[in-house]
Amino acid sequence: LVLLEEELLMDPILLQTLERPCIIPSGHTFSQAALKGMIDSGRTLKCPLTRVQFHADQIVENLNLEYFMLAWSK
Repeated sequence: LVLLEEELLMDPILLQTLERPCIIPSGHTFSQAALKGMIDSGRTLKCPLTRVQFHADQIVENLNLEYFMLAWSK
């Protein structure tokens, strides 16, 4: 049995549990609110962890993770 630590489900930008997780081309997942903040800043979008540049239209909802988190929290 593997125990899941809640810190593994933390947004690395907002430092809180992921909400509406979205994945970017670098393969990292962030909360939708964190990514929206990055978009709203008007700067070139880069993954905060790898510095890989991406475009807003490349952001995809991470539905597998969201469904997992919903099931895990019950």
